[in-house]
Amino acid sequence: MRKYIILIRRRKTNRIFSVSAVLTLSLINIFFLRTGCATNRNSVDHTAVQQTAVQTVKPDFISLTPEELDWIEKHPVFRVGAFSLPPYMIHNHQGPPAGYMPDLLRTLSARIGLTPDFLWFDQLSEVLKQAELGNLEAAMGMIRTEERARLFTFSAETMPLNMAIFARADNDAIHDLASLQGKRLASYTGYALQKVMQEQIPGVSFVMAEDAVNMLQLVVRGQADAAIQELHSGRYILRNYYLNNLEVKDYVQFRGFEQLRGHSYLVCQDVPLLQSLLDKVYLSLTEEDKQDIWKKWLGNSDIPQPTFTPEEEQWLTAHPVIPFTFDPVWAPVEFADDNDHPQGISSDYLHSLEKVLRVRFKPVPADSWKQAQQLIKNGQALLLPALVETRERQKDLFFTSSYLSLPVAIFSAANVAYLGDLKALDGKKWLWWKGMPFRNGCCKIIRSLIFFWRKQLRRPCTWWRRAKPLPLSALSCRQAII
Repeated sequence: MRKYIILIRRRKTNRIFSVSAVLTLSLINIFFLRTGCATNRNSVDHTAVQQTAVQTVKPDFISLTPEELDWIEKHPVFRVGAFSLPPYMIHNHQGPPAGYMPDLLRTLSARIGLTPDFLWFDQLSEVLKQAELGNLEAAMGMIRTEERARLFTFSAETMPLNMAIFARADNDAIHDLASLQGKRLASYTGYALQKVMQEQIPGVSFVMAEDAVNMLQLVVRGQADAAIQELHSGRYILRNYYLNNLEVKDYVQFRGFEQLRGHSYLVCQDVPLLQSLLDKVYLSLTEEDKQDIWKKWLGNSDIPQPTFTPEEEQWLTAHPVIPFTFDPVWAPVEFADDNDHPQGISSDYLHSLEKVLRVRFKPVPADSWKQAQQLIKNGQALLLPALVETRERQKDLFFTSSYLSLPVAIFSAANVAYLGDLKALDGKKWLWWKGMPFRNGCCKIIRSLIFFWRKQLRRPCTWWRRAKPLPLSALSCRQAII
C-alpha cells in the first residue's frame, strides 16, 4: 500500500515548517468536507430509535486465517464495554446501546458471524476497570494513551477529533484557551485530556462529573465555568438534552495533540485474533458503507474550520500565493493537460485547500518528474502535492499526514507464469523508473532482479508489453496502479 502526502521543501530556518502544520490541519478538515463528518442540526433524537438487526453480509473478499476461523467458531459472542458519549454511544433503556460506534461494531461483527454483547457502564473508568479484570474482550470510543495501550490494542479505524470550548452564552469572559486560566473546568473520571488540560492551562481547577452529558450540565448550572469536549458530541448533547444556554466559544488544540484522533473500538491485549478480525472487516468496507453509518448519526452540516497558531496565521498572510509543482505523467494522481495545467486527485485536494487556507496555489509546470524534483530543490516551488515518504526524502523535505493510499500491484505479460508475491520475481527482469521509492525495499527481498529504466512513463509500459522473448515483470507501472 502506497500512501501519498503533500511535501514542503525543508529549509535551514524553521519558518517554512508552519505551512506543513497548516496543510496537515487543513487536510483533516478536508476529510470532514469529503466524508460528511459533521453534526446535523435537524437530526432526530436517536435515543428514541429502536435498534434494528444488522443483517449478515458477506464481504467481497476477506481473507481469514485458519486460526481466525477457529476463534470465530469458539467465540461467536464477545463482550464490549460501553459508556455514555452521545452520539457515538447512547444509553438505550429499552435495549442495547445505540449510536455510531455500536452500529459500526455490529456491522463489522455481522460480516464474519460474530455478535457483540454490549455491557453498559455509568462511567468510562468502570469500563477500564472491567477490562483490567478480564471481564471484557473489547471497548469503544477512546483516545490512545500509554496507560490504555497496556490494556488494549487500538482499531485500524480512527477519526480526527475537533475539540471545542463550551461555556454559557452570557459568559463573555471565556473566548479562547488562554481565557481559561484560573477557571473551573468540568471533567469526568477517566477523561484522557484532563491531564493535558492541567499541564497546559495555568491555574485551572476541575469539577468532576459522571460522564460527558453531566459534564456539560455542570456548566449550565454554573457549577463550572466551561468544558472542553469533542465538537460533534458536545453539539449533539446541547441539542438533544436542551442545554440551550451553552455555546461553542472556540476550537482548541493542545501542544503535542495537534492531530488528535479517536478509536471506535479497542480490543483487550489477550485476544489479538479479535483485533485482527475486526480490522480486516473494517478495511474491507466501502466508503459508502462507512458513510452510511456516519451520516445516520452525525449528518453533513456544521463543518468546523481549522484553528491556526498566530505564527501560522502570520505565515499565511505573508504568502498569499504558494508555488507548487507536480508530476506531468502520473494519472490519475496528478498529470498535465494539453495546456500544461495540473489535473488529477492531488490537484482537486489543493483546490479544496485554497478555500480553507484563503491562499492560491500557483502551478509551476515541469516537463518530467526529475525536473519537478529539481524545481523543489532550486526553491522555484515550495511543495509537491503527492509523494511517498522515505527516509532519504525526509532529509530535505517536510511531509504532511498521508491523505491517499493506493495498493501496489505486480503486472506481467499474459504468457508469464503466475506471480503471487515479490519473491516470485526472483531472477526476473523488472521495469522501474528512476527515483522509484520502494526499489531498495524490494531489493532486500529479491536478490537477483535485473532493473531497466526509461525516461518517460508511457515508453516503459509500451516497451514492457512488446518484450515477448523474456518474461518481463513490472511492479506498479505508475499509470497502471489499481
